Amino acid sequence: MSFMLTMVLCSQLEMTCMQPVTNDKKYSSFKKCMMIGYEASKILLDTIHKDDVNNKQIYVNFTCTEGKSI
Repeated sequence: MSFMLTMVLCSQLEMTCMQPVTNDKKYSSFKKCMMIGYEASKILLDTIHKDDVNNKQIYVNFTCTEGKSI
């Protein structure tokens, strides 16, 4: 099994999300994909000014979906 990470940046206040982004990397386990998703979410939020995050209530949503074998 392999898993692909898809991330979406959303605004809780505006109730909107940007288009989902999936990279071509495949992860060998669901847990590995989830751990990378949490790490990537933190990195992404760190790149956005804190006032924007707070004022627009920005959050990252992500999923790890099963794909073809590696």
